[in-house]
Amino acid sequence: MGNNRYPLIRKNKYIIKHYKKDCIGFRRELKFYLKFTGKLNFIPKLYGYSISQKKIIIENVGKLASLEFIKENIDIINKYEYILEIFGYYHNDIRRKNITFHNERFYLIDFEMSDTKFTDKYKGKGDKKNFIY
Repeated sequence: MGNNRYPLIRKNKYIIKHYKKDCIGFRRELKFYLKFTGKLNFIPKLYGYSISQKKIIIENVGKLASLEFIKENIDIINKYEYILEIFGYYHNDIRRKNITFHNERFYLIDFEMSDTKFTDKYKGKGDKKNFIY
């Protein structure tokens, strides 16, 4: 996606993602949160947004999960990916950098690459072990 965002503003309860321009990543992420906030318990809640300012305000769902912890709980991540597919969506960037652990739960974050099409060029469809690179 390139560098289409300013650095994240992290607060205790929320994160502000501010995009430099109206890029497809901003539109995809906002669309995803609008569609699934309150429906999926493994994504951050959407607290607010501004289309004119290209900002998304989401729940802060903690720090990145360790690689070892993810490997030990791979079935949970696979389940989340499967649930997205049932809803007709693909994250398209399931990597360690996009998996957090907070309040006894894993979360998927960063939906700039999400789409109704599978476009993850680094992972063959159905290859659930490649996401951690």
